[in-house]
Amino acid sequence: MVYRCFSKNQKDWLKEKGYEYLFKGLYPRNLKAFWVFIWNFALDQDLQKWKRNNPRLKKNNNNIKLK
Repeated sequence: MVYRCFSKNQKDWLKEKGYEYLFKGLYPRNLKAFWVFIWNFALDQDLQKWKRNNPRLKKNNNNIKLK
């Protein structure tokens, strides 16, 4: 499985943690950049940490589910 990351800040954070993205693309509907990472158990755990610690998500954390 893969994870499409649409946040430059999240992409930078994942790279700091040692993850490398497979490729960068542009979403065709809005031409917004995204980065594709291989989704594994470690990435899933780190995405949960990101979700818990991201100030933009704090008030809505219970309603957001990562796919």
